[in-house]
Amino acid sequence: MAVRPVLADIRAYLGESSNRFTDEQINAALAAETNVQDAVCRITVYTDALREALCRRVMRNLAMRSLPLAVLQGDIESGSSTYVPTKDPEVRRLEGPYRRLVVG
Repeated sequence: MAVRPVLADIRAYLGESSNRFTDEQINAALAAETNVQDAVCRITVYTDALREALCRRVMRNLAMRSLPLAVLQGDIESGSSTYVPTKDPEVRRLEGPYRRLVVG
């Protein structure tokens, strides 16, 4: 049985990029993403998959802070911009078996 990640776990998950963020920023992202995970998943036993998904959610949350419009600027040749997907495929895969089904 896994336990929910805490600040030290998130810093370890982020690796060297964790130095870009303060403890307050990481804790705020962790609190927000924990609430979202609780809202979208049926959690009776906290598993390693849910733990990994929450770490990934926090990482994505922090990364998106540098992209307030969620747009990556294109290169000079193509000139097109790229929108960052709203849903992380890895989070969807890890949380899939635990997702609440909406009926009606």
